[in-house]
Amino acid sequence: MPNLPYLIFGALLIAAVVFLIVKVTGLYTDEFPVEKVRLVELLNNWHGPSELVSFPPPRSVQFTGQAKGMLAFAASGMVGIIVVTLFVVMPQMERQKQRDTLIRQEGLLSQGTVTHTWITRNKSSRDYHVSYTYQVNGIVHSSEAQVNSNVYSHLAPHSSLTLRYAPSHPEFSKLDGEIERPTWVLYLVLLPIVPFAVISYVVWSQKKLLERGQAVGAVVTRVAPTKGGKSVSYKFLDFAGNTITGSSTMKSSDAPAIGAIVTALYDPDKSRASMLFPCSFVRLRNPSPSSP
Repeated sequence: MPNLPYLIFGALLIAAVVFLIVKVTGLYTDEFPVEKVRLVELLNNWHGPSELVSFPPPRSVQFTGQAKGMLAFAASGMVGIIVVTLFVVMPQMERQKQRDTLIRQEGLLSQGTVTHTWITRNKSSRDYHVSYTYQVNGIVHSSEAQVNSNVYSHLAPHSSLTLRYAPSHPEFSKLDGEIERPTWVLYLVLLPIVPFAVISYVVWSQKKLLERGQAVGAVVTRVAPTKGGKSVSYKFLDFAGNTITGSSTMKSSDAPAIGAIVTALYDPDKSRASMLFPCSFVRLRNPSPSSP
């Protein structure tokens, strides 16, 4: 996989550009100054939404329809990736490891015949492939391999090539000049599981905060455009007197103005874990009617 370094470099470059854009955007977004005196007043005199403060933790909450859809999507994605890893990737890795070990221990030279050659093109490189057949004890075996451009230039359909095969498993063969794909590359199939895990983490974090979080008044200090809406930064004091800064992503239409008083929920055991109320993925269950 000769283009892997380019892919890694490209991913790092894109991440650096996105980070730079975010930083530059932040530099040109005014931050509303908030004195600690004001935060103390909020802590002592703030009165939040009645549907929230009337129900002390642990509160009864439920996922929104959006959250249920996202969790189902994330779960199906993770299950799919795990299934592919267990039943496709790992068997391929075991087969490649077994092939390399047997050919290294008992490989015999033989001649094969090219059946087909082709090139796959990427943005920054080309990969050269060949399929071939060979005979062992009168039985025809077929395989394919990726080779370098120099070897490829000497191959054509019906031409001969040199290979090694394992007598104990004649279906295992390897060309001279074959490009071996490192086994760790196969684990790249696991990378897409990261965004699915992040989705699940965000949804369950909101559920935990709405269930057990401490409600407090907060002041919006910055509102900046971001992908999918606005990034809203805010400050509040926890009950230990620490100034906490948090941020949430909201729809542009729902974003409060800079300097507005909003409701935040924070984890009493870890004040830096916070979010704004109401939240996107969880809501309070309708309280049961009071008994007469």
